[in-house]
Amino acid sequence: MILNTNIKTLIQISIAIVILLGLFGFANSKQGDMRVVKADVYVKQAYDNYFIDEKDVMALMTIKGTEVLEEEAFKKLSFKELEKRIKENLFVEDVQVYRDVKGNLYAKVVQRKPIFRIARSYGKDFYVDTYGNIFPISDKFTARVLIADGPYMNKLLSKGFKKDSTNKNYLEFIKKVENDKFLNSQIHQISVDNLGRINMYQQVGSQVIEFGYPDKFMEAKFKKLKVFYERILPAKGWNAYKRVNLNYENQIVCE
Repeated sequence: MILNTNIKTLIQISIAIVILLGLFGFANSKQGDMRVVKADVYVKQAYDNYFIDEKDVMALMTIKGTEVLEEEAFKKLSFKELEKRIKENLFVEDVQVYRDVKGNLYAKVVQRKPIFRIARSYGKDFYVDTYGNIFPISDKFTARVLIADGPYMNKLLSKGFKKDSTNKNYLEFIKKVENDKFLNSQIHQISVDNLGRINMYQQVGSQVIEFGYPDKFMEAKFKKLKVFYERILPAKGWNAYKRVNLNYENQIVCE
């Protein structure tokens, strides 16, 4: 009796699974035949960046209008292909393309956030984001970020910031400045000489801050810079010195 009961239970479960699979397949078939009612694009203007807008994204999705999205059957669309097209735009950090049960197609785009701009005396300028991605400046929008110039910039561009350990140190240096509320507003430009040494230029105060290399002593140098702003300047005044050197161990040389 127990054996017969178990067999009946297994048969009932099997029948239920078959029915559910059938319903699932039918629903998928119906959804695949469904056409796009509306295509809706949302671009997250992260950190007040306006490099790319909804019209630009729609042009990428439709290859500048040569393809039609609305009234197209979903089964003919590849969401991965649409995402790939959008990500080809260098201002795009991330994108998600999806649909809802009503037949609406959505594309949500997140833009890259630059943390500094590489300015060159010849050739084009470039932005760099917090991950070390290099992307071009925009005709639509100019981001208010730290400016980095100097002869060493071409070396940084040629090797990139992701794989080269030395270049990563320069990215980490700029992230330190960018993430510090005071320094972010106070330091408006850095210049890197042909040897890779950093000089910092301020919004307030005429002193050139000689930071040197972004090496293993970088944290100690930032601590000395904090001492300069919190203790020395209040006592001596903003115009007391022309240069501040942070490269000597346990010393701040002001001249």
